Amino acid sequence: MSRSVADRFWRKVDRNGPMPERCPELGPCWIWLACTDQHGYGAIKRGPPGGSRLAHVVGWELARGAVPDGLELDHLCRNPACVNPDHLEAVTHRQNMERGSHATKTHCIRGHPFDPENTIARRDGSRACRSCKRDRKRADYRRRVLQEAFPGLPGLPGASKPRTRQRSSQEEP
Repeated sequence: MSRSVADRFWRKVDRNGPMPERCPELGPCWIWLACTDQHGYGAIKRGPPGGSRLAHVVGWELARGAVPDGLELDHLCRNPACVNPDHLEAVTHRQNMERGSHATKTHCIRGHPFDPENTIARRDGSRACRSCKRDRKRADYRRRVLQEAFPGLPGLPGASKPRTRQRSSQEEP
């Protein structure tokens, strides 16, 4: 006899988790104790052929029903392992991107500032670094010029490997 999704879900939740620093008025996080993905979000197996689902989404569905179409869940507590439905809010992808931890970053991964002159705002609410984009375009241009000037030059990405002469069966090694 198989257990229900709700039974399996609640066995893997610690309702006495930490209080979120950002919003302690929401109460403690409910921490997912089982499998998590590389970003720290809980995952629960759904059984074949469904694969696995995000644990906080399953928790929301058990408490509140389906996530409305076109919306996704934002962790108000900023703890990806939290499955407490009171810590989740259904928002658009753009809102989720604008609220996320990346939205508070002041510099890109290469150290360029996210300021008005150096920031590209994307439609989905995410940001890109104008300096990094310019550097990538310059590197791509240099690579193309070198490939056109020296088509067989080894070591260039996309360059063909130099041919080795194959010996005929009549030649001695």
